Amino acid sequence: MGRKTYQRALKLAGTYPYQDKESYVFSTTLHDTDDPTTVVAGNIPEFVRQLKAKKRRRHLAGRWRGYFHRAAQSRLDR
Repeated sequence: MGRKTYQRALKLAGTYPYQDKESYVFSTTLHDTDDPTTVVAGNIPEFVRQLKAKKRRRHLAGRWRGYFHRAAQSRLDR
């Protein structure tokens, strides 16, 4: 999810609602969190490629999920 979705989830839930999930926040301005998340600021297509190689179920949250999915998929298909 992106930084804004992450911050909105914290605000609405009061605490991080995905404590039991492996979570990633895509942001160039957020550097660390107090929650069990990994902040990804680098090469997003490469990161997605590595996630896909793990063969796990994934869920993208936030309004940009369609954009990230299409952008990453187009780069992975090349």
